Amino acid sequence: MVKRKHAGLSHRQPVLTFEHPQKTLKAPKTLGQHLHQRRLALKLCLAEAAPQIGVALSTLDLWELGRAFPKRRYYVQIVAYLGYNPFPK
Repeated sequence: MVKRKHAGLSHRQPVLTFEHPQKTLKAPKTLGQHLHQRRLALKLCLAEAAPQIGVALSTLDLWELGRAFPKRRYYVQIVAYLGYNPFPK
């Protein structure tokens, strides 16, 4: 949802703010869901979260959407980002 607020400026230029709808998050079942929920919990956009994992924005987007799965070399960064190991043993 986009709300327009006036910043109290003399020329009344609107300032856009974005609000995420409040919804109950289900227990993640896929790696993409784990990544997506963690990103939302940290209030990060893809462009902010991807460098924390060490991947391109498009790579993280594909992982979150379930269209690609990370290679084993990214597992350590993913576990560090999530704070737990989401991979089945």
